[in-house]
Amino acid sequence: MKPLKLAMTGFGPYANTQVIDFSELGNRSFFLICGPTGSGKTTILDAISFVLYGDTSGNIRDGKQMRSDYADMDTTTKVVFNFALGDNNYRIERKPQQERPKRVGEGTTTAPASATVWNYTGFSDNEEGMVLADGITDVNSKVEELLGFKSSQFRQVVLLPQGDFRKLLLANSKDRQEILTTLFKTEYYHLIELKLKEAAKDLENEIEQLNTAKAAKLEVTGCVGIDQLQEKYDEHMEDLKVIEVALKQAKEEEKVADSRLEAAQKVKERIEEKEKAGNALKELNALKDEIDTKRKEMELAKQAASLVDAENNLEQRLHEQKEALQVLNNEESNLEIVRKKAYEAEKVFIEEENKAPDREVLSKEIINLDGLKENVIKLDAAKKQVNDLAKNLTRVQRNSDEVNKKHKSLQQELKQVMESKESATKQAFTLPVVETKFNEIIKLVNKRIELDGILNEYYTVKEKYKSAEAGQKKTEAAYKDAKNKLSSFQSKWQDGQAAVLAQSLEENTPCPVCGSMEHPLPAQSKGDIPSESELKEAQEEVKNLESLLEKKRKKQTDLSMKKAALEAKVENIEGELVDKADIPLKQLGEEKENLEGELNIVRQAKESLSEQELRCKELQKQEEDLKEGVNITKDKLNEANNEHQTAQAILIDRETGIPEELRSEQALDKAIKNSQARLKALEEAYKAANEEVKEITKQLTIIKTTVEKAKSAYLTMGEKVKKEEEKFNDRLLEKDFKDKEGYQQAKRPDKVINQLDREINNFIEKVSAANGWVERASKEAEGLEEPNLETLKNIFKEAGQNKEQLADRQRDLTKDIKNEKDWLKAIAELLKKIADSEKRYYVVGKLSGVANGKNNYNITLERFILGALLDDVLVAASNRLQLMSKGRYLLRRTMDRSRRNAQAGLELEVFDNYTGVNRHVSTLSGGETFLASLSLALGLADVIQAYSGGIRLDTIFVDEGFGTLDSETLDFAIKTLIDLQAGGRLVGIISHVNELKERIDARLEVTNIEKGSKARFKIS
Repeated sequence: MKPLKLAMTGFGPYANTQVIDFSELGNRSFFLICGPTGSGKTTILDAISFVLYGDTSGNIRDGKQMRSDYADMDTTTKVVFNFALGDNNYRIERKPQQERPKRVGEGTTTAPASATVWNYTGFSDNEEGMVLADGITDVNSKVEELLGFKSSQFRQVVLLPQGDFRKLLLANSKDRQEILTTLFKTEYYHLIELKLKEAAKDLENEIEQLNTAKAAKLEVTGCVGIDQLQEKYDEHMEDLKVIEVALKQAKEEEKVADSRLEAAQKVKERIEEKEKAGNALKELNALKDEIDTKRKEMELAKQAASLVDAENNLEQRLHEQKEALQVLNNEESNLEIVRKKAYEAEKVFIEEENKAPDREVLSKEIINLDGLKENVIKLDAAKKQVNDLAKNLTRVQRNSDEVNKKHKSLQQELKQVMESKESATKQAFTLPVVETKFNEIIKLVNKRIELDGILNEYYTVKEKYKSAEAGQKKTEAAYKDAKNKLSSFQSKWQDGQAAVLAQSLEENTPCPVCGSMEHPLPAQSKGDIPSESELKEAQEEVKNLESLLEKKRKKQTDLSMKKAALEAKVENIEGELVDKADIPLKQLGEEKENLEGELNIVRQAKESLSEQELRCKELQKQEEDLKEGVNITKDKLNEANNEHQTAQAILIDRETGIPEELRSEQALDKAIKNSQARLKALEEAYKAANEEVKEITKQLTIIKTTVEKAKSAYLTMGEKVKKEEEKFNDRLLEKDFKDKEGYQQAKRPDKVINQLDREINNFIEKVSAANGWVERASKEAEGLEEPNLETLKNIFKEAGQNKEQLADRQRDLTKDIKNEKDWLKAIAELLKKIADSEKRYYVVGKLSGVANGKNNYNITLERFILGALLDDVLVAASNRLQLMSKGRYLLRRTMDRSRRNAQAGLELEVFDNYTGVNRHVSTLSGGETFLASLSLALGLADVIQAYSGGIRLDTIFVDEGFGTLDSETLDFAIKTLIDLQAGGRLVGIISHVNELKERIDARLEVTNIEKGSKARFKIS
C-alpha cells in the first residue's frame, strides 16, 4: 500500500479540509513529519488508520471522538484517502457518527457512521470510480481483503504508533505468540492441536465412560468380576432344574388333595341338607295357629267391605250440611262488614263537602304563580351566564396552574438530565478500564474452573495408579510363585521319568537311553512324581499369570503417563495463574459478578449519553416555549375574572322582587305543579267520596238477599242427613254387626285383605314343599357318615403352600438367570469396546501429546512453526540492528523459559558482541530498546512480505523515540530507514528532533493556526 492523497475535513485539529498530496514528494520516498507538540502530527496517522479500519493509530479514540472542536456545525467530519496497490488505485471515504443540523426545522440530529471504497484505476479526480463496497462492515472486510492485514497487524508492520511497536520486543512469550499468530495466520496449526487434543479427550472420556458403565454393571450384579458372575449364573441354572422337578411333583400332590377334599364336602352337604329340611318343616308347623287367626280376620273384613258404600253416602251428606252452614256464616259476616263501610263512606263524604273554601284559595294561588314566569326566565339566563363565566374562569385558572407546574417540572427535569449526562460522561470514560478488568477476570475464572477439573481428574487417576501398582505387585508375586512351582514340577517330572525307565532295565539288555549292557546305578524315585496333567496345569497357570501381569503393567504405564500429563497441566495452569491459584473460586465468581454489574452500568451510561444530550437540548427548547405560555395564560386569567364580576352584578339586580325559593324556573314550575296537584286532589277526593256512598248502598241491598238464601239451603241439608243415617243403621243389622263400633273394628283396607289372602295361600304351599324336601333329603343321605373336613383342608393347604413356595423360587431364579445373562452379554460388549478405544487412544493420545507440547520445553506444534518464522524475522532484524548499533547487538531466540511451567521457544535475548554474553532484551537502555524494536518491526515486515505473496509493504510510518538516540546512533538509524527506499518503500517518520530537520530534505510541516492546525510539504 502506497499513499497518494489524504484529505481530512473537521478531523482532529483540522477544522476545514486539509489535503496532503504525497505526489509533492516527487521522487523522494523518505520524509519527516514535524511540528510543535499537540499540533496534529499523530493525527495524520490517526486519519490513515481511521479511514482504513475505523479506529485510530493508537486504538485509544474512535472516530466520533476525533471530530474537530474548531469545525462549524455545518461542516461534516470525514476522511478521504487515495492509495495504490500494485497497478491499481483505490479511494476510501469514511465518516464517523456525528451531530449535524436538521434539514427541516431547528436543532440537530445524529448522522450515522458511513464508509465507501472505490476502485479508482483509470478514473480522474472528477470521477467517482467503481464502488467495491459500501457500509461499515463491508468496507472493513474489503480493506482487510485488499491489504491482507487486520487493524492490529497494520499497526505492527506499516504504521508504527507511539508505544505499540515496542510490544513485540518486550512482550512475554505468551503475548508474543498471540501477535505472531495473528501476523502469520498460523491458527490452522493451533486448530490441529485442538482437534488432536479434543480427539484424545473424547477417547479418554469414552474409555472412562465405558469403564464407569462396566463398574456400574458389576455393582448392580453384586459380583467382583465377570468370572464370579458366570459362576453365579451356572449355579442358578442347576438350581432351576432341581426346582422344576420338585414343582411338577408338588402340583400332582395338590391335585390329589383337592379331589379328596371336594368329595368330602359333597358328603357333608347331603347330611346338612337332610337336617335343614327337617328344621324347615318344624318351623312351618309352629305357625299354624297364627294362620288360623289371620283367616278369621280376613272373613270379617270382607263382610265389613260390603257396607262401605252406605257409610260413604252418609259422610257425603254430613259434609254438605257443614259446607252450607259455613256459607251462611260467611254471608252474615259480609253483611256486617258492608254496614260498617256504608257508615264510614257517609262520614268521608260530609268531610269533603266541607272543603269547598280550600279549593277556591288554591285556584287563585295558581293564577298568581303563572304571573312570575317571565321574570324567572330572565333570572335563569343571568345565572347561566354567571355559571358559564365562573367555569371559564376556573378552566383558565387550572390551565394557568398546569402551565406553571409543567414549567417548574420541566426545569427540574432539565436539571436532572444535565446531572445524569455529567454522571454518564464520567462513567463512560471508565469503560475501557472496566472492560479490561472484566475480560481478565473471565479468563481467570475459566482457568480456575479448568484447574479444579484437572485436579479432580488427577486425584482420581492417582488413586487408580496406586491401586494398579498394588495389583501389579500382587500379580508379580503370584507369577513368581507359579514359576517356582512349575520349575519344581519340571525337575521332579524329569527325575521321575528316569526312575520309570530304570524299573524296566534288565541285565545284559541295552539301556534305551545310553545303550549300555550294564546298569550299575539305576535311577530311583526321590518322592512324588507330578502327573502330566498337573504339569500342564502349572504351565497354564504360569501362562495366564504372565498375560495378566503384562496387562497390569500396561495399565500401570498408561496411568503413569496420564498422571504425568495431568501433573504437567496442573503445573502449567498454576504457573499461568501465579498468585491467583489459591483464591477461592467463589470469591473470583463474586468479583466477576461485581465487575459484570459495573460493566453493564458503564455500558448503559455510554449508550444513554447521546440520548441524554439530545434530551437535554429538547428540554431546553421546551423550557423556552413554556416561558411564553406562562405570560399568555396570565393575560387570559385577568380577562376571564373581569367578565365574571360584571355578570354577577346583573344577577343581583334581577333577583329583586322574586321570592328566594322561586328564583329558578324549575322551582316556580314545581310550585305551580304542587298547587295544581293539591287542587286536583281535593276535587278528586270529593268526587270519590260521593261515588263511594252510592256504591256501598247498592252492595248492602244485594248482601241482604244472599243471607236469606243461605239460611234456606242449610235447613234443607239437615233433612237429607237424617234420612241417610236411618239407611246405614238398617244395613249394619243385616250383616250381623251389633253396632257401628264392631263394624269399624272389622274394617280393613283392600290391600290388607289381599295380603292376608296371599299369606294363607303361601303357608299352604310351603308346608307341601317342606314335606317333599324332607322325603328327598332323607333318601340322599341314607347310609352316609360325617367326614373330617378340617384334616383334608389342612392337607390341601400344605400342598398348595409347598407348590407356591417352589413356584416363587422358580420365578426368582428365572428372573435372576435372565438378568445375569443380560449382564454377561452387556459386560462382554463393554470390554470389547474398552479394548478398541484403548487401542485407538494409544495412537491419538501420543499424537495429541506431541502436538500440544508434552516435551521438556512445552513447545506445541503452532509454537514450533512460529519459532521457525521468528528465526527468519530475527535474521532480518539483526542485520539492521548490527548496523544501527555499530556491530554490537544481535537478536536471538532462546529456549530458556521465564517460568518452569511456561512454554519455551519464543523468548528473545540480545547477544552483546562487546561482552560475548547473551542477556534479556529488557536490559537494553531506552535508545537501545528503540533501535531493537525498530529493527524487529522492519524485519517482521520483510518476512511477512516474503511469506505472504498477496501482501505488499510499500510504506512504513514511524512515530517513536528518535529523541533517545545520540548523534552517531541517530545517523545509523536514519541510514537504515533510508536503505528501505532501495526496495521502493515510502518511509515517513514523526519526530521533534531538530537535527532531523537538517538531515531530511523532505518535510511535512504541521503548524498551529488560530483555529486548529494546517500541514504542508516543504522540500529543500
